[in-house]
Amino acid sequence: MPATPTVTVRARVHGRSVYVVPRADGVVVGATQYENDRDLSPRIGPVVDLLDDAFTVLPFLREYDLVSVDAGHRPTTPGNVPVIARLGERRFAATGHGRNGILLSPVTGVRAADMVLNEEVHAWS
Repeated sequence: MPATPTVTVRARVHGRSVYVVPRADGVVVGATQYENDRDLSPRIGPVVDLLDDAFTVLPFLREYDLVSVDAGHRPTTPGNVPVIARLGERRFAATGHGRNGILLSPVTGVRAADMVLNEEVHAWS
């Protein structure tokens, strides 16, 4: 197997985004995004398109073993605005971040801690 890339590679091929993330045991190729409420079964067509795009950018990936094809939910709200709220005296929600969860984690953490500790909620501008 060729050497694993040492940096994340992002590209657009045929108008589609593709990225290759190095891992200790190979790479992760991603990703497609669909807004639907179907099951999590990956569809063959989008997987083939994604791999073809990755091969266009990094042809040596054709020599890698395909270990798994995974899909998951990234819950969002109808307006794409996360819910960070008190739901009751001892219940809280911090959800609906979609694919921006990692980007919003600092502000979500501060807001959630404020709610749990009954402190004044920060005003974010």
